Amino acid sequence: TTATIIIVLLMTSAFMLIPIIPVGAQPSSEQPVSGPLPPGATPSATVPTVSWLSTRPNPVGLDQVFLVNLWTSPSTDVNRFQKDYKVTITKPSGTQQVVTMDSYQGDSTAWFEWIADEIGDWTLKFEFPGMYHPAGYYIDGKVYDNGAPHLYIDSVYYEPSSTDDWTITVQEDIVYSWPEVGLPTEYWDRPVSPENREWWPILGNFPWTSKGGGPLWDELYPDTNIYPGGRTYAFTPWVQAPNTAHIAWKKTWNILGLIGGDEGPRSLQSYGTFTPTIVYSGRCYQGVKRASATETGPQYSWICYDLRTGELYWEAAAATRTAVSGRPGSLPTTSAIVPEYIEYSERTPEVPGATAGTTTTVNLVYIGGGRLIKFDPYTGLQTLNVSIAPLSDGDFKNDPYALSVQNIGSYFAPNYRLINWTISGPSSDFASRVVSNITWPWPMLPDTTDYEAGISARVSDVQIAKTKTGINVKAASLETGQELWDITVDEPVWITISSVADHGKIATMTGHGDWLAWDLQTGDLAWRSEAMGYPWGTLGSYRMSSAYGLLYRESHDGIYAFDWDDGSLVWEYHDRADYQYDTPYVDETGQTVYPYVTAGTIADGKLYAASSEHSPSQPFPRGWNFICLNATTGEEIWTTAGCWGGGGQGALGPIVDGYAIFSNLYDGYNYCYGKGKSATTVEAPKIGIPLGQSVMIEGTVLDMSPGQPETPCIADEDMSEWMEYIHMQRPRPQDATGVPVKLAYQLADGSWKDIDEVISDDHGNFGFKWTPPDEGTYVVKASFLGSESYWSSSDTTYLAVDPAPSPGPQGEPGPQGSTGSTGVTGNQGPEGPTGDTGPQGSSGDQVLAATEAPVITTELAIVAAVAVAAVIGVVYLALRKRN
Repeated sequence: TTATIIIVLLMTSAFMLIPIIPVGAQPSSEQPVSGPLPPGATPSATVPTVSWLSTRPNPVGLDQVFLVNLWTSPSTDVNRFQKDYKVTITKPSGTQQVVTMDSYQGDSTAWFEWIADEIGDWTLKFEFPGMYHPAGYYIDGKVYDNGAPHLYIDSVYYEPSSTDDWTITVQEDIVYSWPEVGLPTEYWDRPVSPENREWWPILGNFPWTSKGGGPLWDELYPDTNIYPGGRTYAFTPWVQAPNTAHIAWKKTWNILGLIGGDEGPRSLQSYGTFTPTIVYSGRCYQGVKRASATETGPQYSWICYDLRTGELYWEAAAATRTAVSGRPGSLPTTSAIVPEYIEYSERTPEVPGATAGTTTTVNLVYIGGGRLIKFDPYTGLQTLNVSIAPLSDGDFKNDPYALSVQNIGSYFAPNYRLINWTISGPSSDFASRVVSNITWPWPMLPDTTDYEAGISARVSDVQIAKTKTGINVKAASLETGQELWDITVDEPVWITISSVADHGKIATMTGHGDWLAWDLQTGDLAWRSEAMGYPWGTLGSYRMSSAYGLLYRESHDGIYAFDWDDGSLVWEYHDRADYQYDTPYVDETGQTVYPYVTAGTIADGKLYAASSEHSPSQPFPRGWNFICLNATTGEEIWTTAGCWGGGGQGALGPIVDGYAIFSNLYDGYNYCYGKGKSATTVEAPKIGIPLGQSVMIEGTVLDMSPGQPETPCIADEDMSEWMEYIHMQRPRPQDATGVPVKLAYQLADGSWKDIDEVISDDHGNFGFKWTPPDEGTYVVKASFLGSESYWSSSDTTYLAVDPAPSPGPQGEPGPQGSTGSTGVTGNQGPEGPTGDTGPQGSSGDQVLAATEAPVITTELAIVAAVAVAAVIGVVYLALRKRN
């Protein structure tokens, strides 16, 4: 699978590097030809050649793949290549197969892979038929009469050559490659060693601007658009996402919370986006505004800090841009020019057509204000700053290509052009960056564009007397620029930006709370969904999310997921309010619920959302949450206190490397959720204990995250309440539990034998009473295997078990007890425990104790009993006679 993916990536990269033939260049009638020297050709030089062949591995296992490398020497120059390399493969059965291929340009190399499907000795023979290269202007191995930049004034003929037979042995047993490395289970950090190449599917960055697709894509992200949708789809692939509310760190971005005093229970509010615009290689990049030391205004900067710890790497001054939003009465606003995209730029290969091994350069990119600006991600320094005039901005959707709309007409007679251009390369000549330039029907490229379908849609409302009475939808081809269809329906639209194009459809929400979807190719109505819950389902987020074949929409009564195929409601989620008077919203059952007006963010099979209103009322509502749901089922994974204001996605920042940064309007902090480091300690007595005696093994398991270092590690199911206690002034949970700790000791052969498993308490401590089975020196290990909230950790300690104490010489018997008044002999004294004389025996009792041995025989006892009975009888008769 990995080999297939790599080959696909290499083929894709090669396709992107196909040279563009200059306008006016015409192919020459004389082209390079393989084989014998063509009749009439008089080369400037005739060059003898040597052919080379290599395979690996050798031997190779049955049905495994072996690599074949070919080349001839001397090699050609950079714009020439050798044609019709021939390799004859002969199997042990005598079956022959022939592979023909051309070399790469410049170095005259070639390679292919083959399946070893028959046991025995195979032979391979490489033959080069010779090659004639005429003089002329060359591009990509072809000759042009003019207009091409590479001139060869000499012709050359490379003579034929071949190799001897090369033998490769195919055996029954498999030949192992480098062992695969599983995904990390312990704390890890960037950079990642190239030896851990199997980690690449979790090493994505933010934002995602590359093309997806392929078998692994279909496995991990089924039924998901292969082109990035930006804020429209709100989806990030190739990353892991947090499974609990554990906080790694927090940083304040404003002074919020209750004001108090004269303001009573009112809270401060703040709007905007305060999370990073880019996360690359575990580093966050973000624009900030600081207080200025001068009186000329604020200081605009951009900063770089660590995703896992929040530690600042550097801060640099940022240029600024002033713009007007376009709304009536809007004032100009100033913002820092900070990068918004990541470019992965391959260095121009020394061998044209050969992409393997080329160096990739990473740039952080800003497109706006008529400029293309690139930054070095390590230093923050500009590496490129060129004009893109006559364009102002560009929509960067598929690295390295951007799309922009230009009006080459006038305001009253517009002539729009859709320009596809590349950000690659250092050129300051924008015309050289243009890939295509087609007629376009609209003054913009809408967010409602399905790049996988190659069609853009535009949704607008139809108004009568300032009242929305209908919906107008149009579609245009990204390939031709032709408007495909234009329809109007008598349905009130809720708001036009509540639309999304995906899965070959354009869907928009009506004012009735249901969705209409049209086929992007034909304009036919594809489906109409059922309405979201009455009465609040109609209202909600301005934007949506899309992934896994589902369209997600947040509303004032919860979250809904619709199937893109038929519009059916797959699941709905309602965040039920614990108390009736803290929210005015109810679901269709009448149950009070919390609102979700902020669009969700999707990553790693999970949907994240924030309780929110466009303009939260005062006092601030209580009980609002950040939530994490299973994206395909709607099942709740975790919730924790948090909220946002506004209808966009401002609260929910990037999700990368298993960490998510969210802005909390409750307190003005950015919280970074994700797994934290843990630290386990274990101790045993420092002195030896005798065999047979028990010992207390004790230790701690602590959270070492920067947000709450050296606090107890707590079970996943208690994490939300625990984090709220640590960071948000909530009460301490009274029944929180710790984490499981596995105790074991090492055997003589180096293996480990389990002692038991214990659970740490809510102070981070654990203890276990254990009796070692044998004498000797023990290595005792305590292991916390990690959880969804923490990475694993362990510790060892040493324990000495001494021999059991042997008893001393037997003590002498104690003196005999004195004789009691009843004549009973005293008990013998016990033996001395340590060789001393035993204590004196006890004296005889005055009265015969029940436990003493009898001093009369059975016969005497019977006689005595008879005598007693006789006496009693005599007394009884005497008394009766008297009476």
